Amino acid sequence: MRHVVLCLVVGLVACVAPAGAAPGGPRVDVVAEVPEDLTEAALLASGFEAELARKAARAELERHVANAVAQAQTRPDELGKGQALLAALHAKGGLLGTYDARATTLEDLLDGRRYNCVSASVVYNLAAARMGLSVAAQLLPTHARSLLSVAEQGRLRGVVVETTSPHGFDPDPEAQARILQQVAVPAGDGARALVSDRGEVVSTRVLIGTIYVNRASIAQEAGQLELAERLFARGEAFADNDTMRRVLRDQRAALMAQLAADDVLSEDPKRYARAYQTLKAAVKLAPQDPVVRQTLFQNLRAAAERVMSQHAEKGDEQALVALAGEAASFGLQPEDRSGLRAFALSEVARLRIEKGAYDGAVEAIDLALREQLGPQDQDLARILRANRVAALRLAALEQAKGGAYPAARAYLERIQGLPELTAEDRAQLEQDGLRIIHLAGNRHIDDLDYAKAAEVYREGVRRYPKDETCRHNLLAVLERMAGALVKDGRCGDAGPYLEEIALLEPAADFPKKARTRCLVERARQRLDASDPSEAVALLSEARRLDPEDGAVRRALAVALSRWVETLVKGGRCDEARAQAKGLLALRDPRVKAKEVQGMLRSCGR
Repeated sequence: MRHVVLCLVVGLVACVAPAGAAPGGPRVDVVAEVPEDLTEAALLASGFEAELARKAARAELERHVANAVAQAQTRPDELGKGQALLAALHAKGGLLGTYDARATTLEDLLDGRRYNCVSASVVYNLAAARMGLSVAAQLLPTHARSLLSVAEQGRLRGVVVETTSPHGFDPDPEAQARILQQVAVPAGDGARALVSDRGEVVSTRVLIGTIYVNRASIAQEAGQLELAERLFARGEAFADNDTMRRVLRDQRAALMAQLAADDVLSEDPKRYARAYQTLKAAVKLAPQDPVVRQTLFQNLRAAAERVMSQHAEKGDEQALVALAGEAASFGLQPEDRSGLRAFALSEVARLRIEKGAYDGAVEAIDLALREQLGPQDQDLARILRANRVAALRLAALEQAKGGAYPAARAYLERIQGLPELTAEDRAQLEQDGLRIIHLAGNRHIDDLDYAKAAEVYREGVRRYPKDETCRHNLLAVLERMAGALVKDGRCGDAGPYLEEIALLEPAADFPKKARTRCLVERARQRLDASDPSEAVALLSEARRLDPEDGAVRRALAVALSRWVETLVKGGRCDEARAQAKGLLALRDPRVKAKEVQGMLRSCGR
């Protein structure tokens, strides 16, 4: 009954550094000043700390930029130059080759012409500035792009440049939607991939600072906390004011949320704990952007639920409850706190069900359903209600397997009182009622407790009169009990069972046979007690019940022979002769007329 319910938001920030990268080496010192030369600043931010490496990278970058600028300069107006520049960067052999959501540094660009929204926008802005164009950037919770200011009819107009696409210059709404959809990270089941359409306008300088922010987020995820703080401090140094510093801080939180989302969606259990720790660190950044906050807390809950499920797999109920409390304390909305507690209790219930502690499982589920669950947790509520029914069903079946039919029936009656029962549930409940009868009845039969088995199957026949198995099993049990009494000659005690069998199965031959056998057994006992007259009376009644029974005829012949002998010895010859006639009338081939006459010899004729 696995039931992890995730509401994970991905695509929060599609522009992050390669997960395995460690740009700039192990040490990054915080500098008080940002280089005025933004190309130099971008190369430093991209990890080219060594001067020789940086000079070589710059030469390569300048070559590409110069080619793009030369092509764009042929256009007569600002709008044309801006559009031509984007086309030149994306042209065959141009700097922007393949989109890669993690290719955020200029090193990625120069080494493999891989780019993402940050690196593409940085290069575009550097090149546009070389042409004298007025250019800035826009940082969104899930994206970055360039903004070009052009003079039209005596006023300035802001032109959006989606640098990740060769068709991204001043796109119409439909084209822009397609571009944003392409750069959003694919979502998993139940996830939301979203690129917001609003954000903060920032300078190219601040845009370059986001490269440090990306690198800091990667370091944070890898547990390199000191390195992460140094990188982020360098990124903050690019901010012009407190507002820009807040934007970068929000961007860092968003990036960390994305990294954590990647961990969760990897379906690699080893990465879930890291995702949760990364998200806790992101929460402590106290992001202000509402989209970032909403996404961050949503992903925090998703990661916490994955880790709680791992605790449940290990059987650690205490750890998963503690984690639920910790995650809820990080500022989740009331509905999310309730949802998280309900999820934890659902995992507790699952754990208890696996241990066979069904009452405890139902108790946990009841507590979970008392939480104020919002619309986003209705699937969880549905699962909880279904699991409550399942737990009670399992409890009923378990009790029935042990022969405790009344307890099993009580569990099913608890299910009947639940408001969430569907028509399908009620049909299943009807089948379960019959199933617990067979389980409990068969257990009693295995234990040779036929009296209890009969009680259970009588209930089965009453509740399910059309079930032939219940009827057949009740008959079988009654026959066993009656047969044992008959064997002991306790015909009176066997009588009620035989009558019950006759009522259940009027055509049944067993009652007649059993009564006959009982009379024969009692007759044998009377013969052993030297009471042939009573034996004859009993066997005569048996012969009346079943005239065709050869065994009864033979037993009656023996009894009559013993009685004739007894009467002759007692001198009661007339009676002996009368019984001798009855003996011969049986026509038992073992009874010879000469032998009978021999019995009567001392009585004369």
